[in-house]
Amino acid sequence: MLFNNRNTNAVKTLFNLSKENSDPIFSFDKIADLPEPVKKYFHFALTERHDYINIISTRFEGLFRLKETQQWSSINGVDYYSVNCPGFIWFAKMKTSPLFWFTVKDYYLQDKGKALAKAYSLFTVASAEGPEIDQGALSRWLSSAVLFPKALLPSDNLTWESINKNSARLLFSYKDIKIDAVIYFGRSGEIVRFVTDRYCYETNKFEKWTAYYKSYEDYSGSKIPTEVGAVWHFPTKHFNYARFRFTNIDSNTKPK
Repeated sequence: MLFNNRNTNAVKTLFNLSKENSDPIFSFDKIADLPEPVKKYFHFALTERHDYINIISTRFEGLFRLKETQQWSSINGVDYYSVNCPGFIWFAKMKTSPLFWFTVKDYYLQDKGKALAKAYSLFTVASAEGPEIDQGALSRWLSSAVLFPKALLPSDNLTWESINKNSARLLFSYKDIKIDAVIYFGRSGEIVRFVTDRYCYETNKFEKWTAYYKSYEDYSGSKIPTEVGAVWHFPTKHFNYARFRFTNIDSNTKPK
């Protein structure tokens, strides 16, 4: 099972920590001074006078692998994101063979990150936390903001810098963690890649990492991707390890 009382309580904590936006209506006046590809993105992704979203959750399915030599395994799960206060909880079940499966819990909650994997949801097979995991988890939240684009608007924590007509630099700072990412845009203005240095648990150091996005669709006044993936860029190879498709998206709905 993906959920037990502890997981349900964690989701409720995330929702309770989410903050209502003090300026709930979006206007294109907010992006007038941004680099051209960033302005084009917000015109693509958002609509004038659209309400802000405070919480978003998805259900997903897809493929995942832990090592390049491994076959792809099926995975499905659910995740929750707090939009205005960085935070997420990601639950998944991965089946690596007919007789073996394990559950994974990955989160950034109350300014701390943690990853936990359990065989048959019972026996811990991996657990990681600490400052480096915090950085990796916060990077993951930021890369997921394409699902809630207003989190990418300029703020005290977030700024954009110009690179060229197809890319821009995104600088994000939160709780002493600084993230420097290069964002690449498609022809329509959509974000297609998010590239940054992120802590890698397997190599125990920071590695170049890419999240990629495709198949954008309209959702509740925004355009967001319905297919995502992730790649590690090691010095001698690229490791594509995750391919997900969202099967359901919900917003501003608290758990029962």
